[in-house]
Amino acid sequence: MNLITTASILLATQTGSAPVQDRVDEIWTHVDNHIIRQMDFWFDDGEFPAKVELLKVQVAYESSYENVTNLGWMLENIDRYDLVPPVYLKYQKDHPEDPDACYPLGWHYFLLRNWQKVIEVLEPSLKRNPTPNTYRTLAKSYEREKKYQDAIRIWEMQLKRWPDDIPCKANIERVKKKIGG
Repeated sequence: MNLITTASILLATQTGSAPVQDRVDEIWTHVDNHIIRQMDFWFDDGEFPAKVELLKVQVAYESSYENVTNLGWMLENIDRYDLVPPVYLKYQKDHPEDPDACYPLGWHYFLLRNWQKVIEVLEPSLKRNPTPNTYRTLAKSYEREKKYQDAIRIWEMQLKRWPDDIPCKANIERVKKKIGG
């Protein structure tokens, strides 16, 4: 019986008591460490599809931001761009409390230079107070769409949240120059 199967059986039979849960957590820590080491070997050997399959196991066990974005990144590495949006959309659905839950999908579209999709994905997420990367990516997408007023609006929203952001101030001035202001 392999390590993952053993851990799965233990999880299925757990009673919920603290000592059992502690033991299950310890087993999963070892399983996770083994998975990470194996994926490193496969990555170094160029076995990307095998790494993707193990990442799917990791995401099924723990749908963390790190695991999900690792899976999305590896899918992009093997040119399976079509499989990336469902991974990120599921993360958004499963983690409504995460203010950056929309960012991986927005970034995916940004890398594909699909500025309209970036705007569609990231603009609504602003009401959740995401991190600066959301504002930057969204403002740059508006700028690439030549929607300079919207780009300035987003940069200014970012500046309100982080008033000491010097690059943000510079971006506002740079975009204003493009529209002659």
